[in-house]
Amino acid sequence: MAALALGTTACHRDEWHLISVEKGNPADIRIRGDSGDASWTWGPDAHSVDVAVVSNELIGDPLPATGGALVLQLADGTKLEFAGQYNALVCSRGCDAKHMPIAWHVQRD
Repeated sequence: MAALALGTTACHRDEWHLISVEKGNPADIRIRGDSGDASWTWGPDAHSVDVAVVSNELIGDPLPATGGALVLQLADGTKLEFAGQYNALVCSRGCDAKHMPIAWHVQRD
């Protein structure tokens, strides 16, 4: 019975994929439930870190059709704040300091 409950819980977890819109600055963030990972490049350096979801108010299926906001926290404590509508999000806090893109597309995985 516990396995059935665990399987049911896993099916209801939100899975989102944020993809950089900026050419020449590849990046993506994958979120599964309340955690995920982020990877991006800056010059010759490639970065990959764990992220935790602080708040997720993206609304819609399969895209956040009515928009919403998303706040993530990187493993080092840096908070990233995103807001937008449809499948476009803009990072208003944290991305500049980490040399991450500002413009992102979002989709459900």
